[in-house]
Amino acid sequence: IFPNPSNGELNVITDRSGSVIKNIDIIDINGRVVRNIGNLNLSNVKLSQDGLSSGMYFVKVSTSKGEITKKVIFN
Repeated sequence: IFPNPSNGELNVITDRSGSVIKNIDIIDINGRVVRNIGNLNLSNVKLSQDGLSSGMYFVKVSTSKGEITKKVIFN
C-alpha cells in the first residue's frame, strides 16, 4: 500500500505470486467501515480519497492468500 501518507490516491499491490485482491475495506479511526470495494479479482487496485476526510484510516485487504490491515494517512 503506497504512497503513505497519500495526497489523494493509494495503490494496493499484492506481492505474492498468484495472489489476487478479493476485497478492500477502508476503516476510520472509530472502527467504522467507510468504504468497501468487493468482488475484485485483481493483483493491483488504485484507491481514491474522494468522499473521505483527511486523516488516519486502516485499509484491510483480503486476498486469495490471506488478509492484512495497514494504517494509512490521507492528507
